[in-house]
Amino acid sequence: LTVGTFTLETSGTNDINGEIEISTGVFDCDGTFDATSGEIDFTGSGILQLSSSTVTSLGTLDAAAGTVKYDGGAQDVLIDDYYNLIIDQSGNKTALGDVNVANDMTISNSATYLTGNNQTTVTGASSVSATLEIANGVYHSGGGFSATGNINFTSNGILRFINVSPTSLGTLDNTNGKVIYKQNATNVLADDYYSLRVIDAGSERNAQGNITVA
Repeated sequence: LTVGTFTLETSGTNDINGEIEISTGVFDCDGTFDATSGEIDFTGSGILQLSSSTVTSLGTLDAAAGTVKYDGGAQDVLIDDYYNLIIDQSGNKTALGDVNVANDMTISNSATYLTGNNQTTVTGASSVSATLEIANGVYHSGGGFSATGNINFTSNGILRFINVSPTSLGTLDNTNGKVIYKQNATNVLADDYYSLRVIDAGSERNAQGNITVA
């Protein structure tokens, strides 16, 4: 089934045992979604939009193009390799394990993304206008990072920047957690940190203002 430049919206059960190919359109699934024996391919900037609280499997997911968007209420974010990942709309979106994003990740519109004790690795840009919550896990940012929302730590989690200097940390929790600037993350933002680590010898780091470490 090919979704071209249009939106295909389904309200009932989505049971994908064959192949869905999304070009520049949107496959909007409001009901349960299970692609255990199926394949999701992107041939352009298309979007697979998942609104159900029951998303069982993404089958063989194309991680070289396209966007997967979780925009329901409380949802599980499946362990997978994504190209672009959007966490949207109010409600907790909880990672079930390690999540890899080859391009960009967006957390928006009152959504809360919970890493739990897992690692989320984003190679491209991260944009956080809602809430990123890290427990004992790691959020690894390898591209641009900008937050106007909240970054919360509920335990000993880590927010790590490698080869990238964030432009803003939004409202940063300074009662738990650790922020790490590594390798070419040259600018250390002025903020109130709980634990701060700046590593890799031989590279200059520039404080962008007053820094407090609790």
